[in-house]
Amino acid sequence: MSVALKHIFIFAKDTWEAARFFGTLLGLPDPQVRGEVLSIELDRAYTVYLARVRWGLSVLPQHYAFEVSNDNFDSMYDRIQDQGLTHWGGRHRENLQSFGSDATGRQVFLFDSNGHIVEVFAAAEQDLDTVSYSARAFH
Repeated sequence: MSVALKHIFIFAKDTWEAARFFGTLLGLPDPQVRGEVLSIELDRAYTVYLARVRWGLSVLPQHYAFEVSNDNFDSMYDRIQDQGLTHWGGRHRENLQSFGSDATGRQVFLFDSNGHIVEVFAAAEQDLDTVSYSARAFH
């Protein structure tokens, strides 16, 4: 059986600010307006929708992980440093202002303006199409 996730909604107080954050961080094109939400197209036909929180509700922080190539990781990490963004390299907020590295690859974590934890991961010397996602259990 083949199962694929096609899209996800990230809730934000300001969708355009969130789109700028993710676009700048990940080097993505400008979002598309889709009614009341913004959409950002990723590889593998995956879409991130940015939706405004309504009815006086607060944003419930979530964890979003993005996998990138090693070249894209280097460029993205340069942007994090250039912008002076607080970030860390371990799942438990260790290695402040650094990225983490182990046998599976390199990773960096940071907060977006809505309090979501954003993880960016680059697999260790493997083609992204062959990486097993089940091997990366989050503890």
